[in-house]
Amino acid sequence: MITLVLIFAAAVLNSMALTMLKLAGDQLRGSTDLYSYARESWIFVLIGAVLYGFSFLLTIKIFSENALSRAVPTFIAISILCTSLIGIFYFRESYTNSLLIGGGFIILGVWFIQANPL
Repeated sequence: MITLVLIFAAAVLNSMALTMLKLAGDQLRGSTDLYSYARESWIFVLIGAVLYGFSFLLTIKIFSENALSRAVPTFIAISILCTSLIGIFYFRESYTNSLLIGGGFIILGVWFIQANPL
């Protein structure tokens, strides 16, 4: 159970880092030169790097104690779900039936992978 909590935490941190990079990229859309882009988006890039760093450290801990063939698919699946939810609820991106069905398959796949506890 602790491993799943660590995987979930690492995946959420990873998704939050991606969100920061998206926010930094959104700053690029309106900027005309590299200097103004750097001035306006550096905080998002910095926060994203810190979040990636924490996710990286947790991931090393997870890999040191668990089978790679079970930990990685679970991490990736949770990351996909978190990133999709952030896109839908924070960035107001549209969602489709195929996105919802795909998310259901991801959850089902994680359940199958985790049928034998880590």
